[in-house]
Amino acid sequence: MDQFLGALRWRAELALRRLGATGLAACVILVGCMALTALNVLPERAQRSELLTSLADLRARQASPQSADAASAADPGAQLARFYAMLPGEREIPGVLSRLVEIGSRQGLTMPEGEFKMIGDDQGPVVRYQIVLPFKAEYRQTREFVRAAMRAFPTLALEEVSYRRDSPGDNVLECRLQMALYLNAAYPVRP
Repeated sequence: MDQFLGALRWRAELALRRLGATGLAACVILVGCMALTALNVLPERAQRSELLTSLADLRARQASPQSADAASAADPGAQLARFYAMLPGEREIPGVLSRLVEIGSRQGLTMPEGEFKMIGDDQGPVVRYQIVLPFKAEYRQTREFVRAAMRAFPTLALEEVSYRRDSPGDNVLECRLQMALYLNAAYPVRP
């Protein structure tokens, strides 16, 4: 067994001498590329095939919808009722505002004050609750706050954003966000 290992070692040393430094570097790069392929490309291929399978399933379901579901989805009255049911009621405003403050504090924002105004017309069940929030923060914090708030409240719309910087080197900006929360005035409490 020792003779076999000795011969194997001797052949490996001989092969390394023949390769030289350039050949050895090329072998190391080749092994690194193979490892990179195994770690990155192969999992991506598997994920791609799963996504293609899901897409094929979705297309098959879309091609043959259930007749009852298709009838209710095509009914404009049912669609409108689902839309109104999605909107929060006016009584949910305090909870929405406290959740916005909570989202802001997680992003490191301090919102000392705000302006709030109900804007609506008497012709429809949808009203707009305008929220104006002035605060100081970095641009990244503001962007993350808006993203998190929009995810938390699908009926929240960003109407206006304004920034002011005292000097070009400042990271902290004076921000003013104007948002609108769309509410269902016809159904003050959401089911």
